[in-house]
Amino acid sequence: MRSFQLRCVIPLACLLLSSNALGEKLSQKLKKPSMNPTISLSTTFDKKSAQHGVLSYRVSNHSQQDIYLLTPLTDNRGGHILAMPPRVYVQMVDAKLVQLSKQVWPIPDMLDVYMPEMPFLTKLPAGQSFTEDLQLPLPLISNFPYRFYADAGKNIQRRAVNVVAQSLVFSIAYVGQDVMQAAGALTPEPGQSYFSLSYGDAVAKQQVLTSNKIAVDVPVTDMQ
Repeated sequence: MRSFQLRCVIPLACLLLSSNALGEKLSQKLKKPSMNPTISLSTTFDKKSAQHGVLSYRVSNHSQQDIYLLTPLTDNRGGHILAMPPRVYVQMVDAKLVQLSKQVWPIPDMLDVYMPEMPFLTKLPAGQSFTEDLQLPLPLISNFPYRFYADAGKNIQRRAVNVVAQSLVFSIAYVGQDVMQAAGALTPEPGQSYFSLSYGDAVAKQQVLTSNKIAVDVPVTDMQ
């Protein structure tokens, strides 16, 4: 199997980025992990020191069609949507488990969002694999869209709380070539290798790959 690799170094600022600082912690409403045996995810986490860890993952496409990974994540800077390849969402799932992810985050039902946070997409051809090494400063900083949506217009003071997760999982989503073709989205962004898809198509059609739990103590700074 041929492979291509993208090596990324995550500065602390990337983990601090969050397009919304709205309010209360969102319970995750993402789809169940994909059980497609032709698309596989392997993940490792190497805690290099108390200040530094490396998340490495590989997605292998053993199917007969191209797929499109929901990476890189993006950031809205002054109305300009920028690709942020090193960025990853960080969420404490419970008191002992932290999830890192690259996928479309569902908008809470009660929230009206003019411009949903949408990743770009990276094409993974049939028979190939995609690899990233994410250099993560520790502690991780909790970071995902719409998390404080209920706080909008309220004077609510939150504080940083340091916790230690005892395990980690990584998730990444993808859509099939049929989804991109039906949406007329098979042409990359001008001057880029990335592709775009509407929020509605992506959130409805994404398939989520999730790693097994990795037993490792990971410090996380969360806002409560």
